[in-house]
Amino acid sequence: MAHKYLSDTIGVSTECGLSIPVVMAGQVLPYHKGQWLFSVVDEQQQQMDIMLLQGNRTRASDNKLLGNICINQISDVCRGVPSVRLSLSIEESGDLLVSAENLKNGLIRRMRTQIETSDSSIAKTKELVEDIRFKEFAKAGTLARKMIRSNTRTLSRAVRIDKHSANIERQMHSVMSELEQIIQAGSDLQQLQLRMNDLSQLSLQFHFAAYTNPIKAT
Repeated sequence: MAHKYLSDTIGVSTECGLSIPVVMAGQVLPYHKGQWLFSVVDEQQQQMDIMLLQGNRTRASDNKLLGNICINQISDVCRGVPSVRLSLSIEESGDLLVSAENLKNGLIRRMRTQIETSDSSIAKTKELVEDIRFKEFAKAGTLARKMIRSNTRTLSRAVRIDKHSANIERQMHSVMSELEQIIQAGSDLQQLQLRMNDLSQLSLQFHFAAYTNPIKAT
């Protein structure tokens, strides 16, 4: 009996535009085993938008967008703690069913769509040079976003700072804005690393100023 296979990898997009595989190309169909846990990237996050992709490229935007599932009411969840369970099944016909369960309240959102299948189990998964480079960029971008969130929290808690500290704060906001633009552009790793170093230095200066001129926290 001839089998059907998944022609291209099914993945989900990360906040920095990286496509993370969940079912690899060449998988024999039907497939009913998929179940993954997702956590928030920011503890202030109110919802999670899961983008489903089909394709073998590292950059999410280089793959076909199958659809997305938006999960609401996920506030008050700690980073690293699973908040959404994703289940996935694929029929030989190419019928894809995705379910996302909010682990906080049990609500389930579903998405159904058609995907490409193949009569061959040979996967077209050769990694291109630009994919390798983007993977490096995405890792740095993820770290940059963590730095931005951490420094944003620090600045939001600071009140009644002196003029010197206020000047550093303005520079930090400017650099963080530049970092977001570089991450969105998704290509200049060197510039991203330079701005991350700038933010790190400014953060140290701000903390030093706060130590010599104590800041009242809310």
